Amino acid sequence: MPIGRFFTFLFNFFARLHFGQHGEDVLVHKLFDRRLTKGFYMDIGAYHPFRQSNTAYFWLMGWNGVNVDASPRSIRIFKKIRKTDRNVWSAIVDAQTAAREKTISLYFNPNVDFDLSATCAPDEVARRKDWQTEKVEVPCDSLANIVNKYAPSNNADFHFMNIDIEGFDESALQGMGDWKSKPQVLCVEVLHAVTIRDILDTATNSILEGNGYQMVGKTAASIVYKLSSN
Repeated sequence: MPIGRFFTFLFNFFARLHFGQHGEDVLVHKLFDRRLTKGFYMDIGAYHPFRQSNTAYFWLMGWNGVNVDASPRSIRIFKKIRKTDRNVWSAIVDAQTAAREKTISLYFNPNVDFDLSATCAPDEVARRKDWQTEKVEVPCDSLANIVNKYAPSNNADFHFMNIDIEGFDESALQGMGDWKSKPQVLCVEVLHAVTIRDILDTATNSILEGNGYQMVGKTAASIVYKLSSN
């Protein structure tokens, strides 16, 4: 573990066994050889460098990558802590919206410093009737454009992608066939699907299976997939 990154972590946060909200990073890191110290990740809906982060463990181990978030506050702290990563301020939307719009409304709770439930999906906001909400216009782009701009050119060098974008996860994956490369392991949030049968019936699962992925793990809110050819 790079010593500078270790002390950055200790200075900012208390030690813990995992960083992911439901231990997703524990599942994911077991799928990789521990000797891999120069891996590449993309964290879509990155939220925070450590809090409930599925890439913090890998960053501490020496990996680098791309962190994308719609919140300007989140990106500011990523630029402060993960200085050698690319940190991109952008909401992720479907390809049609990205081709038509340059910005989108981000709904967030103004009383929360780092709002884990901030979303660009109005239907998700409607479900949260007791949620105090404000909105701000933020840049937006498709996941295909982000991947094709920042990801490695081949699957072998693209190790992990985490997707947690509060209601846009499924639509963001629609253009996966246009990606120049695909991650060996992918963790995606699946809202409103509780049982394994529910998950297997989702469009998200159909898209990923159609692109060569197999489900290899599940937590309370996320599914972990592995690319079959790896």
